[in-house]
Amino acid sequence: MADDPVAVKRRIGYLPEQVSLYPDLRVEELLRFVAEIKGVARRQIKDEIENKMSLTGVLGVRRRLVGELSKGFRQRLGLAQALVGDPDVLILDEPTNGLDPHQIIEIRGLIRELGRERTLILSTHILPEASLLCGRVLILNQGRIAAEGRPSDLERGLGERQEILLRVGERVSRQEGEADTGSSRRTLEEILGALPGVEWVEKTGEENRTAHYTLQTTPFEDLRAEISRRVVEAGFPLLELSTKRLSLEDIFLRLVTTEKEAASS
Repeated sequence: MADDPVAVKRRIGYLPEQVSLYPDLRVEELLRFVAEIKGVARRQIKDEIENKMSLTGVLGVRRRLVGELSKGFRQRLGLAQALVGDPDVLILDEPTNGLDPHQIIEIRGLIRELGRERTLILSTHILPEASLLCGRVLILNQGRIAAEGRPSDLERGLGERQEILLRVGERVSRQEGEADTGSSRRTLEEILGALPGVEWVEKTGEENRTAHYTLQTTPFEDLRAEISRRVVEAGFPLLELSTKRLSLEDIFLRLVTTEKEAASS
């Protein structure tokens, strides 16, 4: 960056949160202007802007004035201008801000496609969006990196205890002649509570002849296979077993809270 900032900038495409586009130009006129500013060879400009309009889905509005475009098409046009010149790195700042749900789905799909061929840096306060689109996440707090890694790695890095959710059917009676191991006389809470690595078990509800349970296990223990085996052996039909995972919002809030507590202590 210090030695040759212009060369570096040529390799970067940027979509700001509030994209500034000349409203009195037509879509293809704007992209032609951008291509000239970025130094695209004159003989390649026509093919370049045709390609970027096709890629971002603005071919159908190529002759419309930018000021007449909907917010969704302006975002698409903003992506198109960022892509002119085929930069190696694409930086997007809150790319779905202010869009309706249908437009958000379209833009996210487009971002996924763009990320297959280049490095894509996404800045967003919508953390589920980061989970959906990003392979690596950096969480910033007060201008510093509080954590970085894949979302699943961030969760494991917190060392959090895992919660497992169960839904089981009514207990099946033992067949005549079948050995009684003693488990038939114990409740499911007792059976699972005795399993090493399970810290507590709670029955959380009952409906339509099914029961719901929540278990908490020690960090880094994957007890799902053993839990399912114990449930079935005890005569309960296992209808559902899932892990309650931390969202990026949960991870962010816990990291920020931990830093605040450390700073005040």
